[in-house]
Amino acid sequence: MNTFHQPAPDSSHFGYKETEFDNLSDEELDKLINATGKTKVPPAKKPQPIRVVDLDALLGGDNG
Repeated sequence: MNTFHQPAPDSSHFGYKETEFDNLSDEELDKLINATGKTKVPPAKKPQPIRVVDLDALLGGDNG
């Protein structure tokens, strides 16, 4: 059975060569992509924290 083999990103044995873009931050890559004018990359949004509501405190319940 044939399986798809994906080379490791640091594997020069499989033809991967480092470029000047490998060490850029996400923001720097976004700026470069947006500067081409061919596409726009929206800034990455951080996930909102999960809201937790303590119903006992809200309703005045007692667990003990």
